[in-house]
Amino acid sequence: MELLEPLDRWRFSTMMEHAIMNYSLAIRIDPSPHNDTVHALELLFHNSGAQQWWQKARSRLPARVQAAVDSKIKGSAQRAAGNAPE
Repeated sequence: MELLEPLDRWRFSTMMEHAIMNYSLAIRIDPSPHNDTVHALELLFHNSGAQQWWQKARSRLPARVQAAVDSKIKGSAQRAAGNAPE
């Protein structure tokens, strides 16, 4: 994140906020773990910039959303570690 120009950082932050809000709405409508929006969020958080953004932005969101996103990040990291070549 720190390597981005201020305008690009704002754009990235705005995109991330929209992704999190879409996720928040999607899990209210369809809480199944196979929801396309849930999968998209997991893929997004494979990106280190998304993880950096989350650490700074998470406190601005409701605790329910924080917990749900944290769970997805943790699950995504565990699956990535399980798929890593030995």
